[in-house]
This record gives sequence, structure tokens and C-alpha cells, in this order.
Amino acid sequence: MKFFLCFFYILTISQASLGARALDVAREMDSIKVEYYQTSNKGLVRVKGCSQCSKEVYTFTKKPLITRGGENIPFEEFMQEYWKVEYLTLLLDIKTLSVLSIHY
Repeated sequence: MKFFLCFFYILTISQASLGARALDVAREMDSIKVEYYQTSNKGLVRVKGCSQCSKEVYTFTKKPLITRGGENIPFEEFMQEYWKVEYLTLLLDIKTLSVLSIHY
């Protein structure tokens, strides 16, 4: 009986760990250049100084969430100051590699 309970417990734990999958991936870089097109609500982020990045340009189809010092700020405010910011982190969708949020 103990064997079956132990087996059931192990099976349950392994199933739970299989269900937990990452939804995004983080990439750190020295600086970025952002282009945003209001007419389509789309944009792109050109990265510089990123050894982890598989691409030089990442896109977004809606305004990404922007976090400065742990607080959310409007995208428009970020667009006015991003060029002087160093050491940013992009959170990317794990499947499409599109930009979900930018943190600095």
C-alpha cells in the first residue's frame, strides 16, 4: 500500500512540474533603438550589446509594458527617454520572440 501511495505521489509531482512552462524569456542588453508606428500600433526594437540575443531586431504588435525602477510608466514617456537609458531587459514571448515588456 505504501508503495502505491509513494508511486502516486511521485507521479503527481512529475505531472505538476511538466505543466509549468515558461511563457516568456528575458534578454539583457546595453542599449536599444525603438521605432513605433502609430498608424498600425506596431514597432520594433533594435538591440545593441546583447550576447544572449538571437536577433538584432525584435518586434511588437501592441505597446509593450514599460517598467522603470520597478514602477510602470506610460509608453509615450519611455519613447522620450529610452535613448539615454543603459542596461535594459526585454521580456519576449517564448514562441514568437515578440517584445512583451521592457524593464530598466
